[in-house]
Amino acid sequence: MGKRLLAVHITEAFNGGIITHLEWAARSLPARGIDLHCIVSTNRSCTAEERAEQLANLGARVSIADMVRSPSPLRDIKAYGEIKKLLAHIAPDIVHTHSAKAGFLGRRAAYELGLKCVHTPHVFPFEWAKGI
Repeated sequence: MGKRLLAVHITEAFNGGIITHLEWAARSLPARGIDLHCIVSTNRSCTAEERAEQLANLGARVSIADMVRSPSPLRDIKAYGEIKKLLAHIAPDIVHTHSAKAGFLGRRAAYELGLKCVHTPHVFPFEWAKGI
């Protein structure tokens, strides 16, 4: 068997459908030769620590980055530094970011480290506009 690959998923939202997606990835990727590491924020979900433990029990490694949903320049700079440091240490083969905040911070860090990255938007802000 060849070299195992390492994928890192980064998400600020750690609830709803993203949990299902990450659990699926934790269950199915290892059999395909891909190990999983998740960088998540626990700020928006009261069950985030339980979810992180569930992912760890499925074999994924989990790291926490202090991301918040709303724009917050000081916290965003701090979270960016945390993500970049984690990515440099983890040295993944691919980074997969989810939604706006993690997408912005994670893609920028991946780019600066020369890492391959894909992004899934999940929701577009204009969908919340009145009348749509």
